[in-house]
Amino acid sequence: MKLLVHCLAADVRRSWLAIAAWVLVVAGSAVVDGIRPFLASDLRVLNLVGAVGNLLWLTELLLLFVLTALVVQTHPLVGSDAFWMTRPIPPRTLLASKLVLLGGVMVAFPVLAEVVLMAAYKVPARQTALVAANTALTRTMFVILLMTAAALTRNFSRFAVLCGSAFGAIAILISIVVAILMSRADFATATLIVSTSAPMPADEDPTGAFLWNVLAPVVGFAVLAVQYRTRSRLRAVTLGVAGLLLASAIVSVWRWPFLQPRAVVPEWAAGASALRLSADPKSIDSREEGMFGRRTPWTSIRARVHLAGIERGWSATVALLNASIQRDGIVAARTARAGFPAAVPIDANEEYPTRIVVRDLLGVRRLTESAPPKGESPVVFVTRGADARGSMPATGLYQGRFQVTLTRHDVEATLPLTPGASHQNGSYRIVLDEIERAPGAVTLFARESRALSPFDRTLPSLYGFYLRNRVEGEALAGNGMDVREGPFLSRFMPFGFGYSVAESSGFVARGMMIRFPPGYGIQGESLAIDDRWIADAELVIVRTTREGSVQRELQIPDFLIG
Repeated sequence: MKLLVHCLAADVRRSWLAIAAWVLVVAGSAVVDGIRPFLASDLRVLNLVGAVGNLLWLTELLLLFVLTALVVQTHPLVGSDAFWMTRPIPPRTLLASKLVLLGGVMVAFPVLAEVVLMAAYKVPARQTALVAANTALTRTMFVILLMTAAALTRNFSRFAVLCGSAFGAIAILISIVVAILMSRADFATATLIVSTSAPMPADEDPTGAFLWNVLAPVVGFAVLAVQYRTRSRLRAVTLGVAGLLLASAIVSVWRWPFLQPRAVVPEWAAGASALRLSADPKSIDSREEGMFGRRTPWTSIRARVHLAGIERGWSATVALLNASIQRDGIVAARTARAGFPAAVPIDANEEYPTRIVVRDLLGVRRLTESAPPKGESPVVFVTRGADARGSMPATGLYQGRFQVTLTRHDVEATLPLTPGASHQNGSYRIVLDEIERAPGAVTLFARESRALSPFDRTLPSLYGFYLRNRVEGEALAGNGMDVREGPFLSRFMPFGFGYSVAESSGFVARGMMIRFPPGYGIQGESLAIDDRWIADAELVIVRTTREGSVQRELQIPDFLIG
């Protein structure tokens, strides 16, 4: 232990300037990210603070590489002429000192800064711990991988070349994979079969990413241990390649989605009488749709499908899984691919379903928003090109299986139009800072924050903003958007703070500008917003959460192709 402390103190003395710069930059970035949402209504100050934040982010990214190489390569592990090898320093002690130093500086301190920031935004303790654990795990993976690259190179220039080559190889690999997928004849035309026991599609399961975040550091640590002990790049690289292949195999065959979001089908939707599908054979329409390749385009056949037996406060999308057309009891054709989700009309009402649900939820007679006026017509069958219809029957009995995905809509909060009004539910929090009124319009400036973690096993909710006048029985949808500095340097951070509300994990704090009316895409009658109307208005926040899904059958007799 005494020797470990001695090695650790020596590394701190050698790299104290870089360590101090890292601490100041990380702390400064946290402060900037914390005060940005307060500046939504002052663009001049926001631009100044945003420019400082972008420079801090870039500096943090550079220090991430520089500090890792500086600490590891202080005692080179390539070759046999390094001075430190003449000292009685066991390799395991030296490795432990590097791990403790970089782990404390580059993992623990940024996580602590994030915890302090979440505490300032009143995130509950449980959610803070879950987000901090996920951030620590992701940072550990990147630090270990960078330490491995530094241990396998003699100096910083070779370390930079190795990292640059790795990023370039990843970009080339992604380009090749995308090019192959886009050139395949059956790209996006494979029939999709979804198990009734799967609560969510596999691509929304973060279990695979979590396994990579665990296995990659383990492989990296094993490579570091071998390199520190043997100083043989051949052995270390061989172990690293074998370890990554093994990790890839484990992730690919893993069958226990313990982090997959829980999606429970409500009791009312479990019965066969709920969520019934129907379609009029006279509404069938077909069109040719080309994809990315030069191959024969496929033809999608759509029908006006209606959904019945859905509870108030719920909407749903319908997507084709598989379908067949029978003639005289024999299957004559099967669909070439699955369909995309479509918001079909509810019952006999042709309006867009969310428009109906939100209007009832708000308890108003008139609702003006940007949703389409009518519900969508889903794809019910797909053929490979127009010529494929020549080998199919003109009419037949259509039998299709669809996935009906449910969405729940709830009133999250009702706030008066006064500065300082706030609402918090769990880790979600919103505070109104300023209200600006103009002839026929209202603009709200607010601070919104939330903390998400894959350990929650929940999908993030979306929040819509509506201005409601109970006296008039009218409501108007608003456009909530981030207020960012301009010009904005887009950040691509492997970890840390983000601003996109679509993020699946991490802490998000943003300044918002909510405009009523939104200024574009308005559907339906416009509302006369004057001072009298605004005086009786209130802000209503509607939470939209996607829930489970069920499968339903649809039969269409005398199904006409073409």
